[in-house]
Amino acid sequence: MKKTIAAFDFDGTLTRTDTFLQFLLFEFGFLACFQGLWKNRAVMIRYAFGRVKNHEAKEVIFSFFFKGMSLNDFDAACRRFALSKIPRQVKLDALEKCSWHRANGHSVVIVSASVRNWIEPWAKNIGIETVIATEADVDDDTLTGRFAGGNCHGSEKARRLLSHFPGRETYSLYAYGDSKGDLEMLALADFPFYRCF
Repeated sequence: MKKTIAAFDFDGTLTRTDTFLQFLLFEFGFLACFQGLWKNRAVMIRYAFGRVKNHEAKEVIFSFFFKGMSLNDFDAACRRFALSKIPRQVKLDALEKCSWHRANGHSVVIVSASVRNWIEPWAKNIGIETVIATEADVDDDTLTGRFAGGNCHGSEKARRLLSHFPGRETYSLYAYGDSKGDLEMLALADFPFYRCF
């Protein structure tokens, strides 16, 4: 029998909201988040009008808040957020579908544009070992503010999934997503599910 892999998008698919903004609010509070977004309003406006790509706008905001932070401090903040806040954001039907796949011996993987560091502690806590996601670039144990390898979004999701699980013809693939950033991943699947389980 073929191996079966179930690939889940994270934000909006497993969770009810975008966790990047939720993490910023958790770590810095409303006022500091508002001030930071306001200082970067030019790039946000250009993004809203399609003049700046998703990954560029996201990296600018990530850099503003996290550039220069030690990796240890970042990981500690991510773990606190993952274990205290993410469980409240997860959709019950999404968890049930993850459990169904695991009960049937399928390999469950999260493929996300969010940063791996705040997804992984929650994922491992519920038994999901594989997280393919945006990676924070680190130099000498300090965040540079950039993303290593780019934002795991759109075609990059599909590329990384195939890189992690090569030999596409050797396994069956379920894929779950909720936005246009998931379409390329869904197109790879034998069983694609868009905004449903």
